[in-house]
Formats: sequence, structure tokens, C-alpha cells
Amino acid sequence: MGGVDASDAMLYSYLDERRTLKYWKKIAFNIFSRMILNSYIIYKQNLSAGCNAMSRLDYTIKIVDALSKEWLEEKNCAVGILGTNNDENDTKLIRKRPAKKEKDCCVCSKRMKNGPVKRRRSRTVCVKCEKGLHGECLPQHKCSK
Repeated sequence: MGGVDASDAMLYSYLDERRTLKYWKKIAFNIFSRMILNSYIIYKQNLSAGCNAMSRLDYTIKIVDALSKEWLEEKNCAVGILGTNNDENDTKLIRKRPAKKEKDCCVCSKRMKNGPVKRRRSRTVCVKCEKGLHGECLPQHKCSK
């Protein structure tokens, strides 16, 4: 029984329970925390004699950063799309904007002062000129930069 109490004491020194009505989320976070704690204990045991060990908080942050790196790169990366202008044949890039932030597409969105508005929003922008742009509108787009 002493091992379980020591493990729980170490686990709850960095309490990360979330208030939620979904009980499975609490269980998932608890299991994840226990996996990180167990890997930290193994890390400390296998550490060389002359090396300084990371603190548990730094170790946890490093693991979470490493696990989330791929997802963050996918979410924030530039999306390469082949496009051709009339005068040049090159690859243009558009990139995604942060979630829920949109701009008017500079090719297909038309705003007239005293007329009807045909407004098409885009979650991607041109890398060069930072104007809103759909992927299918890329061949007609001419950058001002």
C-alpha cells in the first residue's frame, strides 16, 4: 500500500485535473499524468552520474511539446499550391489563418459601395501580399508585391 500512496503523492504534486462533466476525460488525463510520472522516474534512474536532471515540470513540458509538435506544425504550416500566372510559371504559397479568422478573397469577393455585395470569405491568405485568397482562385491572383 505504501507504493500506491507514494505514487499518488507524487502525481498530485502537479495536480492537473479538469472540471468537466465527462468522466472519461478525467480518467484519460489521470492515465496520461501517470505515464509521464513513470517515465520521469525511469529517466531519473537511468541518468548518468555526472549529469544534472531536469525538474519534473520541465520534463513534463518537454514531453507535451514533443507530442504536440506535429499537430501544431500541421495546423500552422504553409500550404503549397501549384498556380500559374499568365507571365510566370511558379509555385505560390497560401497559408492558413488562425481559427475562425477570415478575410475577403481578393479575387472572387466583390464589394461595391452602392450595390449588392458578393462577399466570399477565406481562411487562407497569400504569403506574399497577406490578402485573403481561396485555393481555387490562386491562378487568377496577381500579387502586388
